[in-house]
Amino acid sequence: MFGTLRLILAFLVLLSHLDVRIHGLPGTEFQFRPDVNDPGFNPGPFAVAIFYMLSGYVMTGLVRAYYMDKGKFGIFMVDRCCRILPQYLVFMLAMLPIAMFVDQGHMRTVDGDPTVLRMVYNITLIPLNFLMYIDDVQNFTLIEPSWSLGAEMQFYMIIPFVLLWRIRDWVVPASLMVFFVGSMWFFGMNADTWAYRLIPGVLFIFLLGSYAFDGMKGEKSAWVKLGLLYVAVIGLFGVMAGYAVMKGEAFDTKWCLGKNYEVYIAIMVGVPLMIWLAKKKRQAWDEYLGNLSYGLFLSHMLPVWGLAKLRVGETTLDQTAWFMPAVIVIAFLLAALGYHLVEKPFLSIRRNFRKRKLAVSPSVTARA
Repeated sequence: MFGTLRLILAFLVLLSHLDVRIHGLPGTEFQFRPDVNDPGFNPGPFAVAIFYMLSGYVMTGLVRAYYMDKGKFGIFMVDRCCRILPQYLVFMLAMLPIAMFVDQGHMRTVDGDPTVLRMVYNITLIPLNFLMYIDDVQNFTLIEPSWSLGAEMQFYMIIPFVLLWRIRDWVVPASLMVFFVGSMWFFGMNADTWAYRLIPGVLFIFLLGSYAFDGMKGEKSAWVKLGLLYVAVIGLFGVMAGYAVMKGEAFDTKWCLGKNYEVYIAIMVGVPLMIWLAKKKRQAWDEYLGNLSYGLFLSHMLPVWGLAKLRVGETTLDQTAWFMPAVIVIAFLLAALGYHLVEKPFLSIRRNFRKRKLAVSPSVTARA
């Protein structure tokens, strides 16, 4: 029963792109467009990390149910493309005229004209989380949060083989080490790159969900491994916080934010939340809310950038009191349209790829 959670997470990503931050953890003060030198707690990375875990849970169920055969890898990727690409391509193409005909000065991820190569990067998704290494990605990503879909697609290319070759217990500690070293900025590694965006540092977060799925299906050793991994993350977070104190740094300053403490907190909150929700009975209303989440995740940048340069007298719309409510309402309407007009027609196509008898809970495949 992850649908409502997924919608909440998509909404947190929306708020992040409206520059909403929480100050003073655990924090009760919310600020819209805070000073750049006082960034506060960003709900975006928190939400993305939990999305990673949920993806690991659902994809483990999907692969174990239908695709535990290396000969089915191609069909699995077609299944995933039918899930990810239809709405993404619609909203990405809808963003193109905004990027072209609206002043780009306020757009963080669009600078310049579309070239064939830039459009190939956007359409294929997979290179988008390499924005720090590819100038054409950094300067021309039409849907700002789509870099995380690049990481998601890369995970889809990995998870069947991780399960088939039974190497999960080997790749998890390796990924966790990359994450920790990156989050501490050791050896010149950048936390945003290695502890948030790239697969080597976040694969273990996906696999937290994978362990949880197997545990829910009765594999006791998966619970043990999940517990050990969870404790390890808490311990590493303690090391990071202690290091900050030793350096005389305030816990919620930019130094610690640069270490992606939102991702650590997402893991500490997300694992027990995921397990608790996985035990809940499937509900139709929850599934529907989950169906809206992907469209909300994709569509909210259209009103964010499309409305931001409209003017009310001498005031830009994003400085008015009703800018944020307007963005939220439009984004939810676009999400509903995206689901009913684009997503639903592809559901039957995806189901046709799943030939054999259902072997897992219906709630798993409903979310996939």
